[in-house]
Amino acid sequence: MSRASKMPEVALAAATRARPRPTWPTIIGVLSIVLGVPSLLGLVLSFCTFLNSGGGPLLGLAQLSGLVLAVNVGIGFWWFGSAFLLFLGGIRLIQRHSSGRTLHLFYAWIAVSLIGAYASIWLVSILTCAPDGRIALAEAAWQGIRSWLLLILYPAFLILWFMRPPIKQQVLEWEAPAM
Repeated sequence: MSRASKMPEVALAAATRARPRPTWPTIIGVLSIVLGVPSLLGLVLSFCTFLNSGGGPLLGLAQLSGLVLAVNVGIGFWWFGSAFLLFLGGIRLIQRHSSGRTLHLFYAWIAVSLIGAYASIWLVSILTCAPDGRIALAEAAWQGIRSWLLLILYPAFLILWFMRPPIKQQVLEWEAPAM
């Protein structure tokens, strides 16, 4: 048998050989569920505590002015929604469904927007209510900046990860019918 006649058999064998299943969807999916569940529970329990105990640990929230209270409540609802997107996106990613990528990107863009908005509000409030000592202001600002940077790490990672062309292609292949 000539070498040319063996080539189609070799190509067919290579094409029918199953590619290893990537593990990144499971890892990111489980991590998203692990990060989403405490966020959901924390927001729900905080709200229930606030309603049932006349303010309880969130009494300071009830004493805020109308606009600041509305902004905080609005951000809380958006956080709840984004945490739900993260949780649901984790489940869909483990199931290898393309909506997992979409949900993660929605979560990431909402989280980045919320973190940016809340960090801006926080920084303006620190600057307008600055104590007399500028060292205390600088230390408070540095503490806040570190907190915001830690909060933004996972959403930024998700945006960078899911926008990569090889990942987009893998997700598209999940929806392709098997032949």
